[in-house]
Amino acid sequence: MKSVKWIVAIMVLTMMAACGQQDTATSAKEEITSAATDIKRTSKDIAGDIQDYSMEQKEVLQKQVQNQIDNLSDKVNDLQSKSENTTGEAKAAINEATADLNQKLEAAKAQMRQMQNATADTWENVKGDLSAAMRDVEDAYNQAASQLQ
Repeated sequence: MKSVKWIVAIMVLTMMAACGQQDTATSAKEEITSAATDIKRTSKDIAGDIQDYSMEQKEVLQKQVQNQIDNLSDKVNDLQSKSENTTGEAKAAINEATADLNQKLEAAKAQMRQMQNATADTWENVKGDLSAAMRDVEDAYNQAASQLQ
């Protein structure tokens, strides 16, 4: 009789633990999807706005893009920390998505450095390349969000 009680107790605890992990994974997934939506909106705005800046406004644009990149980097770091609460396929999907996002952010940072060195002759090309890099970041977030839904 005592062994039956122990078996039942172990089964109940196992089921409770499994439910807790599922709730944590679901919560992390919802937070990631929300963050991806927010980032999609802000990166789309900055990607379109880049083309509106003149060479004289280069410093203002640099600050805005740097703030956006910093914000995106923070969100990627948040996503990575939230993946610690997930397991299995969900964790693998988050890790793959954040790796791709980090790669896209590095490309955007490289374009940012190009912008800092831009001349009046190269300004239009640099703006186009930076805008494309920010759209790539947006696309990576969209892909990450779709994988996590």
